[in-house]
Amino acid sequence: MKNSIHEFLKDINNYETRYYYNLMRKRITRILLVCTYYDAYIFEEDGKLSEQVSGEYNALNLTSAPLIKNVHSGKDALIELASNDYDLVITSYRIGEITPFDFAKEVKNKFPHIPIVLLLNVLSDISVIEKKNEIKEYIDEVFVWNGDSKIFLAIVKLFEDSWNLEEDTENGLVRIILLIEDSIHYYSIFLPVLYAEIMKHIQQLISSELNDHQKLLRMRARPKVILKHSYEDAYDFFTRYKKYVWSVISDVEFAMNGVINPKAGVKFISFIKKELPHLPCLLQSSELSNKKDADALHSGFIHKYSKELLKCLRDFINYSLGFGDFIFHDQGKTFKASNWMELEQTIKEISPQTLRYHAENNHFSIWLSARGEPQIAMKMREKMIDDFYDVEEVRRFLIEIIRFIRNRRNRGNVIEFNASDLEYEDEIVRMGEGSFGGKGRGLTFMNHFMIRQGINNFLDSCKIRIPKTAIIGVREFELFLEENQISSQIVEEDDDLIKDRFLKGELSKPLMNKLEIYAKSIDKPIAVRSSSLLEDSQFQPFAGVYATYMLPNNSPDWETRLLYICQAVKLVFASTFLKNAQRYIESLQYKFEEEKMAVIIQQVVGNRYEDLFYPHFSGVAQSHNYYSTNNMLPESGIVSLAFGLGITVVEGEKVFIFSPAEPNRDIVSVEHLLKHSQTGFYAIDMSHTIIDLSSGEAATLKKVDIYDALKHRTLDQVASTYEYENSRLLPGIHSGGSKVINFANILKYNSFPLSQILKRILDEGKKALGTPIEIEFAVDLTKDESVGFLPTFYLLQ
Repeated sequence: MKNSIHEFLKDINNYETRYYYNLMRKRITRILLVCTYYDAYIFEEDGKLSEQVSGEYNALNLTSAPLIKNVHSGKDALIELASNDYDLVITSYRIGEITPFDFAKEVKNKFPHIPIVLLLNVLSDISVIEKKNEIKEYIDEVFVWNGDSKIFLAIVKLFEDSWNLEEDTENGLVRIILLIEDSIHYYSIFLPVLYAEIMKHIQQLISSELNDHQKLLRMRARPKVILKHSYEDAYDFFTRYKKYVWSVISDVEFAMNGVINPKAGVKFISFIKKELPHLPCLLQSSELSNKKDADALHSGFIHKYSKELLKCLRDFINYSLGFGDFIFHDQGKTFKASNWMELEQTIKEISPQTLRYHAENNHFSIWLSARGEPQIAMKMREKMIDDFYDVEEVRRFLIEIIRFIRNRRNRGNVIEFNASDLEYEDEIVRMGEGSFGGKGRGLTFMNHFMIRQGINNFLDSCKIRIPKTAIIGVREFELFLEENQISSQIVEEDDDLIKDRFLKGELSKPLMNKLEIYAKSIDKPIAVRSSSLLEDSQFQPFAGVYATYMLPNNSPDWETRLLYICQAVKLVFASTFLKNAQRYIESLQYKFEEEKMAVIIQQVVGNRYEDLFYPHFSGVAQSHNYYSTNNMLPESGIVSLAFGLGITVVEGEKVFIFSPAEPNRDIVSVEHLLKHSQTGFYAIDMSHTIIDLSSGEAATLKKVDIYDALKHRTLDQVASTYEYENSRLLPGIHSGGSKVINFANILKYNSFPLSQILKRILDEGKKALGTPIEIEFAVDLTKDESVGFLPTFYLLQ
């Protein structure tokens, strides 16, 4: 590839939810409808017009339906406008003793900022209106009522789109559908269909958004529809907004140079195709013979007298504008891709010829644009097939783009379990319904919060993320108890009998199916952690009360890996009923029935060294130091660090202590360090594929002498060497002398920005939660391709 994917994506801004707040700032909230009692009756039919309009808004999941006030004469309308503020005036043709044109003139003279729409309810009035010169001077648009209240939605959105056009295209890259039509009858038909179809498809595409609020915000980024009536107006508009135009739908016959030109639309599309050869265009005409011109221009065509006129328009929106499935016809077969995962898989499989055809015709850019990726779509539209060495480079490029989009959209959110998502970082997948428990809630919040606040990428020298994580909600715990007939009376039994009872139980089939996929996809060590409802409360600790199992997950066959994952999940469930947990819950004055268990399955941080698996170091950081010494401020926080797995810290063994606010400050003397430096570390024992989890959490762990890590070259950044001759510590590993774990290269010489990361997370987390926080973390200093050749800080819980 002549330009790497990283170069292509480096200027792509990460649009988060806050981006959408700035779109569609100017809205229509109050409409004054001026019509006679008879016209009001016709408009209202069997119900109030405002209720019908609200119904259209609700059906499309739109908020803030405008309030419609009805007055029955032009004079009453002028009085009403003088007393109250309105954003839009809609008047019918017959409004008493004053004509709509005189009324519009008077309104414009007094309230020039208020747009006026003339709404006809009789088709025969169109020919009369078209002869009136006052139309263009005082009336902004003319529509004809066809009995469908969607016309009001179209009128409102048409003006809102025009008002917000400049700001939303410049700041939000919002796309534009340009409609060129001078027939009042036909644009009154087309516009309601256009808006309804666009909003329906956008709603379907954003159905996976995290919550309703985000869906509504994303709806603001929908394509805008702009209506023009003449060649000159359309030309000027296209010239100005060319890079944002997504599609053009044009009549064939309309005004050009002040005269009706029977080929104006053909000439306009011909001009556009020279500028943007692959722009989706649609010509529509009452003359079927014009289809030849449309075909010659590679444009769609609709015959206005067709009985399927609106169906053809909907089909164009659905397929040519990328809202529907991506259809590939390849070597006699048809492939459909309805989502990112399917598109990625299909791109991998189709022939080079088919891939080239879709790339050359800009189909991928159109599909991305329909799915709310305007920046990438715009850049892809500018990229030519000749920018690549060959079609296979195009294939790899597209796959990386899709993976980038999927990862960016999902990170920070909890997504439903999908096998393809297991390869992505920064994602938490849901394996079961119900609450995530205390640890799960904290982890999902901090993941979302770090990404939203930019903590995950505020440094260029390292990566900050969470390990690949899946959470089984508490509903699976409830189902396990119900289906295996385990009652609260089990607490009277011995702990070993309780574990045995749970191990013999069966997990639900849906969960088993997901765990099977997980076992087939992941063959690296994993931690199966507890996450009960009461765990990680802000007011009482649960550390060490429930079980965590570190699995080697190294069996060559997935069935064995699945067996141990299931056993670990069941044993975590069982830990809720064990004697130690019961006594602790009772001491906090909770009832046993209040406690329920979720489970976190998390990939272990680290690398394999011979038969051991461990990270370079792990730790626990607290934003408040409750036992501060040496004149250190409590709010400066405290961190306990250990080489290897964090069990060393959790179990209260020898660790290194420092304050993230003052990493260079020595809390203890060199003599104290020599006596109390970490001498052993924990790692996952990878030498066995058959293990006995019922024997306890330590069944898969191995405690190793710190000097055994010298051959792994993992102590270089975390240890210092004591030079006896000069009674000093030299950072790093040097020949001779005792090795002291004091993280000097990291804390004093900033070889890894640990204190900077911890200070940022602790400070931001404390503000977000409104209380002091504690986090558990691990660091992998390995610089391999999977993390962009950068060391990585992982937030564990």
